[in-house]
Amino acid sequence: MKTLILIALLAVTIAVMVVIIDQNERMIDKLITVDTFYSFLANRDEPGTFHFYLSDLDNPLTEEDSYQHVFITNEDGSKQIEIDLRDITIRHQEEHLNERYWKIDLTFSIPNLSHDFVIESCFLDLTLIDRSNVSVYLGSVHFLIAENDDRTLDWHALYGVKEENAFLSRIESIRLELNENIDVIEARYGVDRYAGIEERDGTIILRIPKEAQLLYNIPVILRYVLDSVEHVTIIENFKYVLDYQILSESGPLIHVYTFD
Repeated sequence: MKTLILIALLAVTIAVMVVIIDQNERMIDKLITVDTFYSFLANRDEPGTFHFYLSDLDNPLTEEDSYQHVFITNEDGSKQIEIDLRDITIRHQEEHLNERYWKIDLTFSIPNLSHDFVIESCFLDLTLIDRSNVSVYLGSVHFLIAENDDRTLDWHALYGVKEENAFLSRIESIRLELNENIDVIEARYGVDRYAGIEERDGTIILRIPKEAQLLYNIPVILRYVLDSVEHVTIIENFKYVLDYQILSESGPLIHVYTFD
């Protein structure tokens, strides 16, 4: 009988330890980024936004006053820009591997630049007031020096379309329904990124090439001809796709970081 009691106590102890270990593992504070193509118009009044996900809202990264410096940089730090943080916004919750995360928007002023600037493998480097540092992968970041547009298009609809049956939060095409006939010469949405151009029943279709990155908020610089005169129209950054399950649909694009 004593042997049975000891075995039962041992089993209970092991079970309790497993539960404690499991709870400790779940309580580890984590940050997630998703490989994304970010493109912004430089030297404009509109701010830019980067995104990441946090498992714990008590993390100092949710408080604007916690930040001392914010840089975007390549991996070895040889190419970087400091950005001016404007606001931090807590968005909706999503799930990844049975854990809940809050989406965090980090809004900043677009840097004042004299030329195009690109970091294709870009990291967000955050220094907090306690001197701790967090460096996380963002994806590709483009700042475009756009020429001045000289005309406003006469259009009645602008929207983005994802690839059919695709889960990834990525624009497959942008549709621009016009009230006039134009001949589009070029459509640029990044420093060296150009959309394919189609025209169908008064709708301009801009085809975005496939890449293994999220892409849902971009500007478009249109160069076109109307009445034998060449014009430029700039469509400011617009969020063409709204997804609320990015973490469950982005697979290998996800980067997970833990805090000590």
